[in-house]
Amino acid sequence: MKPILGALAKVIGYFAAFFTSMVLAIIPMQLIFGDSESLGTRLELLWFTIPVLVGAVVVNLSMAWLGKSKLVRLGWPDRQVFLRWFGIGTLIGLVMAGSILVFIWATGGGQFIIDNGKLSQYLSYVLPLVGCLLILALCEEWIFRGYPLSVLSPVLGRGWANLFVALFFTLSHWGDNGWNLLVVVNLILFSLVNGALRYSQGGIVAAWAFHFSWNTIQVLAGAIMSGDDFEVPWVHFTGQGPYWLSGGEFGPEGSIITTVVAIIGFVLVRKFLRQEENNPIHIDTSLTAYE
Repeated sequence: MKPILGALAKVIGYFAAFFTSMVLAIIPMQLIFGDSESLGTRLELLWFTIPVLVGAVVVNLSMAWLGKSKLVRLGWPDRQVFLRWFGIGTLIGLVMAGSILVFIWATGGGQFIIDNGKLSQYLSYVLPLVGCLLILALCEEWIFRGYPLSVLSPVLGRGWANLFVALFFTLSHWGDNGWNLLVVVNLILFSLVNGALRYSQGGIVAAWAFHFSWNTIQVLAGAIMSGDDFEVPWVHFTGQGPYWLSGGEFGPEGSIITTVVAIIGFVLVRKFLRQEENNPIHIDTSLTAYE
């Protein structure tokens, strides 16, 4: 029991240090740019990206250099598998998020609308968003699926460690627009898929790519993402019908369709990863060096 409590204390302290660093980075942002909500959704995302990046870098580098923690460095694959697993994670995210949008549309929970905007306006709007989403996904996976899983997995086992981190990840979205019980379930399931990929040969890179592509396909489709409506020009995915089908104010991620897709996706990802582990060219770079 003592090793478990010690590991939990380390992870909670790690999260506390990250959120403290992030809040301290937010203060000058508010002094310089004012309230993020007054900047518009696109600039609000950029406004939020900077403190998250600062918090992730400060906490992890401090632990690596000042604390000399080897655990904070785990989960990054060798260069020979980096691109392959970034591609795998990206493909899984695109298929799952794309399937959610298509099934919500097919069941009458949403519709795609093309307005009178121009493609050039669309590209100039979404490209900066995609850049921010790439950084945010990296930071969130680095924070939630990096050090915490490296510490918890040896004492809790991979499954329980993954679930514990999933609960913390879900709590980080507390208070988002449209928050409800179904959203909680879906966020936990989404996080479990991320954790499964983190345990793969691709490590944090696979989880990062999955997270990035999952978010990006929603934004590119003009859908609400995690309660944020980015008001993308030219194309829009508008929810309709009951919230449990459309996702309501939270967007497609709050739909029962997401629940089904996430469960099926988790099962298939686990099956795929087991096959990869049996591959004779498998190189285990995920969570091997607990010493």
